[in-house]
Parts: sequence; structure tokens; C-alpha cells
Amino acid sequence: LKQKKRDKAKLALRKKKYQMNLLEKARGQLLNIEELIEKVEEAQLQQDVLSAMQTGTDLLQQINSEISLEDAEQLMDDTAEAIAFQEELNQILGGQLNDIDEEDCLKELAQL
Repeated sequence: LKQKKRDKAKLALRKKKYQMNLLEKARGQLLNIEELIEKVEEAQLQQDVLSAMQTGTDLLQQINSEISLEDAEQLMDDTAEAIAFQEELNQILGGQLNDIDEEDCLKELAQL
């Protein structure tokens, strides 16, 4: 009778050990699956980033192809000339009459 209980106890311990090993294997496999999912998500994110960068680069190249450096330089030169003209005009229009101009104006006013 004692031997039967001992055999049953050994069998129960073996089953427990077997079940524990199965549980550890399952945990390890679950961990591997979780790591794989993380890697897939990371790869997807990287792919999205690269795709966005490619789209941005393509758009920038398209915009740049519509603008030549010569045109940009000419535009800047034209703008500088227009600003210089405007400043000169402002000086002429905003300048005060000198003594000679003032005398001429007074004579003309007197004649009227």
C-alpha cells in the first residue's frame, strides 16, 4: 500500500514537472511571438517613414525642376533694381527744394 502511494506521488511529480516544462516552453514561444510582432511593427514604421521621405523628395525634385537657378538669379537682380529705383524715386520726391529751385518757384508764383 505504501509503495502504491509512493508510485502515485512520483507520477504526480513527473506530471507536474512535465506541465511546468510545457508552461515554460509556451511562455518562451509567447515571448518570441511578441518580439516578432514588435519587429514587424518597427519595420512597418520604418517603411512608412521611408515612404514619406521618398514622397517628399520626389515633390521637392519636381518643384526644383520648375525653377532654374538662372531664373532665380534674374529675379533677384530685377528685384534689386526695382528696390534701387524706388529708393531713388523716394529721394527725389521726398527731397527738399534747394535755394535755386525755391527762387524759381517764387518768381513763377509772383508772375501768376
